[in-house]
Amino acid sequence: MKKQLNTTLIYVLSIISFLCCCVAGLGTFLALPAFIMANNKVKDATLNPDDYEGDFNAMKTAKTVALIALVINGLYLLYNIYF
Repeated sequence: MKKQLNTTLIYVLSIISFLCCCVAGLGTFLALPAFIMANNKVKDATLNPDDYEGDFNAMKTAKTVALIALVINGLYLLYNIYF
């Protein structure tokens, strides 16, 4: 039985983290798990492409969106800690 590459959860966490970045960078706590999940799925799908079904490019895009959200939230969190 093949596993699904479910990108929906990663996109949802990333988008909510973009919305939470204005609240002292607290979106970091949503963007970090999204990036970790996306990174693990991309690694697993790269190592065993026959075990997964779904759009691999969409998962790579979700990983990129999560990384951008993580960077923006991290910078804003550091800015708030500094001031």
